[in-house]
Amino acid sequence: MKEIAPGFLDVVRARRSIREFLPDPVPEEAIAQLLEAASLAPSSCNRQPWRFVLVRDRAVLERMGAAVKKRFDELRAAIPAGELTEEMEMFRVFFSFFETAPLVVVACYREMPDLLARIVARAAGPAVSTTEKIHPELQSLSLAVMSLVLAATNLGLATSVTTGPLIAKDELKEIVGLSRHWEIATVAPVGFARGAPGERPKRKDLGQIVSFL
Repeated sequence: MKEIAPGFLDVVRARRSIREFLPDPVPEEAIAQLLEAASLAPSSCNRQPWRFVLVRDRAVLERMGAAVKKRFDELRAAIPAGELTEEMEMFRVFFSFFETAPLVVVACYREMPDLLARIVARAAGPAVSTTEKIHPELQSLSLAVMSLVLAATNLGLATSVTTGPLIAKDELKEIVGLSRHWEIATVAPVGFARGAPGERPKRKDLGQIVSFL
């Protein structure tokens, strides 16, 4: 088989989750490529139910980080003294490291009406749902985020996809100016890595995750 992009698997293998960034800004031409990659991702019924808020303003990033840290401390304070203290402190880094990146992509999605359910209802048919517990808009956004991340890796940029900051989701929505119709799915910092990544975490063997019928 002829490969369209012979180096594609090399990009996939090179992708790592990075949590320490240099202060150098991400070039505008690189940002344009990341957004193009995200916008070309497949989506349910081609609805493209996504929105990307790009945050570079250091003051805004600090407000976002402060909101997450405040919420984390509130949750930590709710835990009885001495219980799971070490575990909570180990997890702290996963919640607010994003604010150190020069660029943070706040990836959002919007729930859309169930088209099949509407058609069936208009025909006086039985109640049906093709979206309940499936969230096709969230799945579509996930594909777009992965496209963005791989495009960043291809350009030598470091990224991480994190949901930890969503403990302060409502506060983050207000800070970045999202309306009630939009939900934040992930916060993805982008920049140049501060140093080389450590050893890659072990991946499961294919025999553990694949079955053929």
